[in-house]
Amino acid sequence: MGSKKSTEAAGSEERRSGVAPRTMAVAALAMVVAPVLLTVAIHSLGKMESADAAPAHARGDSVASAQPAVEKLAARLRERPNDGPGWALLARSYAATGDFDRAVEAFARARGLLGDKPALLVDYADAMAMAADGRMAGRPATLVGLALKAEPRLPKGLWLAGMAAVEDGRFQDAADLWHRLLPQLDPASGDAKELRRKLAKVEARLRGDSAPASGAGEDVLVDTAVK
Repeated sequence: MGSKKSTEAAGSEERRSGVAPRTMAVAALAMVVAPVLLTVAIHSLGKMESADAAPAHARGDSVASAQPAVEKLAARLRERPNDGPGWALLARSYAATGDFDRAVEAFARARGLLGDKPALLVDYADAMAMAADGRMAGRPATLVGLALKAEPRLPKGLWLAGMAAVEDGRFQDAADLWHRLLPQLDPASGDAKELRRKLAKVEARLRGDSAPASGAGEDVLVDTAVK
């Protein structure tokens, strides 16, 4: 994930809000998600040209080994620039490998071709925020708002909107959004556990308590839970 993340900015946000920002945990998550996305990208490439090209790359178990397939997909899309789903797939693959600048560019192309699909908007917003040192203010928050207007229960939209609210110091809004998300998660899942920890921190702020001690629960909710 060749991202532009600022550790100093992240620490500042942590001190202000008591809720961990979307920084290193997202990067770590992407290393898990990336091979899945890249395998899908490879499968798409197989449809475009030759199915026997896919297995050689799909066997790779790291981002580096699969990266040539993503670049090949990018090259094919330059030849077929009106393939909206292809651009969306490329954007998500770039995001999963941390290349947020190129992810944002690809999401813009996908949005232009596919329109304001809620799932696309929240992924676009996520990549845009990560390209801006994890900040949700501005266009990322606007895109999430558009997505939630069309699909109010969209899990990733609720998560990102909550993050934007925390960033703005709107802790009640964050709590409301995350309480709407929580019932959609498996109560026994690690994702639900992490969200409950974040809610506890937000609600502590609302009560005027000091933020819980750093340590457990500092990681953000994993993206795979909010797609």
